Amino acid sequence: MPWLFRKCGVRTKLFVFWTLLCSAASLATLNSCGGGSSPNTTTAPPPTSKIQHVVIIFQENRTPDNLFHDPVLISRGADIQNYGMNSLGQKITLTPIALQTDFDLSHSHQAFLDMYDNGKMDGADKLLVSCNPNPPDPCPPPNAWFQYVQSSDVAPYFQLAETYTFGDRMFQTNEGPSFPAHQFILSGTSEPRVGTSTFASENPINGPDPFNNAGCIAPPEERVSVINAAGSETQEIYPCFEHPTLTDMLNSANISWRYYSPSAGIIWNAPTAIQHMCVPNAAPPNGTSCTGSDWTNNVVLQNTQVLTDIQSGNLAAVSWVIPSAQESDHAGSNNGSGPSWVASIVNAIGKNHECPDGEVYWDNTAIIITWDDWGGWYDHEPPTLLTKPEGDYQYGFRVPLLFVSAYTPAAYVDNNRMDFGTLLRFIEAAAADAAIPEFDRRQVLDEIKQYIWAGTETTALMLAWALYLTAAHPEVADRIRHETSQVFGDRDPGLADYLKLTYTRNVIQETMRMYPPIWSLARKAEAGDVIGGHEIKPGDTMVLGTYMAHHDPRYWDHPDRFDPDRFAAERAKGRAPYSYLPFGGGKRACIGSAMSQIEAALALSLFLRDFEFEYARD
Repeated sequence: MPWLFRKCGVRTKLFVFWTLLCSAASLATLNSCGGGSSPNTTTAPPPTSKIQHVVIIFQENRTPDNLFHDPVLISRGADIQNYGMNSLGQKITLTPIALQTDFDLSHSHQAFLDMYDNGKMDGADKLLVSCNPNPPDPCPPPNAWFQYVQSSDVAPYFQLAETYTFGDRMFQTNEGPSFPAHQFILSGTSEPRVGTSTFASENPINGPDPFNNAGCIAPPEERVSVINAAGSETQEIYPCFEHPTLTDMLNSANISWRYYSPSAGIIWNAPTAIQHMCVPNAAPPNGTSCTGSDWTNNVVLQNTQVLTDIQSGNLAAVSWVIPSAQESDHAGSNNGSGPSWVASIVNAIGKNHECPDGEVYWDNTAIIITWDDWGGWYDHEPPTLLTKPEGDYQYGFRVPLLFVSAYTPAAYVDNNRMDFGTLLRFIEAAAADAAIPEFDRRQVLDEIKQYIWAGTETTALMLAWALYLTAAHPEVADRIRHETSQVFGDRDPGLADYLKLTYTRNVIQETMRMYPPIWSLARKAEAGDVIGGHEIKPGDTMVLGTYMAHHDPRYWDHPDRFDPDRFAAERAKGRAPYSYLPFGGGKRACIGSAMSQIEAALALSLFLRDFEFEYARD
């Protein structure tokens, strides 16, 4: 086993840092910060210095059930299951397998839909399995999807997870394979162009070698599928996109960054597919090499260079580290060296006792290790799908998450739901806001109070209207009571129960459509425009009537009718973007939206379980 740097005590320099990560999780997903399980570990107040480096190591194609069958983590509360259900309703016990395999499992968008099976998570055995040339028998092995990696092959991963923080509720943002996943970890989207309401959804096809010749330098015949708001993948486009990335923000703030990749055209090299980062030497689809300043200054086509940069004191503020196929953990192509590769980066940072300028990387670096997609392996935890239009491609299945630093809570299992957007928001907070002074105790308390306020006032309004509507529609109240009895019965509900309260959540969604907790939104125009014949000047204040949008008959059938089933998955397909925005939208969306919806759904189910409310008519 490679040596892993031993933690320097239990210093928690990054209490604020970890709080930011949890807060980011609440903003990017449907769940707020809280929960988790850990041994008795004390944390010291944060000192004055801040995290100055974030390193994201992006491995390939694993789930927690497959890669972290670690009894120590399980004893600490990690949600790892040793069996799964197949499409015949049979319980299949997971069996051990080597990290290096001679087969691969389908992880396309269709594979996601098959395995997800409307939340039942019983379709893994429907996924295609492909064997390498001349594999040993049997290939594939029986129940290939229901396997976990033997502990001897992943000992460094286990040691990192047991020593630092393991996240067992990390979900890939997209519902598909690596090419779009790498766009999400760089940009928070795989949208080909801003405002298209579509996502690149698959790996590229056509051409001589689409795996190694993708992006804006791909051959002219190469194509990638895109998925629209109706869930259709009928359109294919050239795999060269143009949308903002996190690196744009870093550039504008003069924050250094590097993207370490094994090659230029590999589908895992996200900057290759962004036109303003690549700047191909000829207009797409005729480019053969990237020439842009982002590319030449920051994209490093030798991923082992990260070790040299650490040792020489040249680590950028933000680094993405992409493995070679051999180091990747990808089924069918890895050689078992992934855990040692990851450990070598952690060790390099840990051993870097002092840079030429006196900086010590271990004292100010956060290392985030995650995997780009589930790879077709079984996992028992269903994702929570977003509302439309994102809901036709977000979120995907669980992937493992390791958080390593000198200030990470020791031996901790984090149960907060996160996705790749969580990590981007964390980088924004920890790296791009370097000019903001360190929070003192008063500022931390003010932020927490703002979060709680934003998640309670809206809850009170939402719950009041929900009780009014369910009293006026007793058949809806009865359906909630039935669902409640099926999900948690007489016990107190928890977060896992919230995810199963499908109809109750629909009722909350419809309540907010009828009576939005935020009835109007004000935004200041950053640039001029013309809307409906009216000239908009930079700096003008624009007011959007949320209530009016929610009752517009162009987007809603019978808009004044209370109909929770309009939020059922099959009826929500194709809904116009931003026709529903009870908490706003974009980067200024309400910070308390997730907390508010969780509280309201659980409270409503408890109220209706324990009480009957009568509608007092005039």
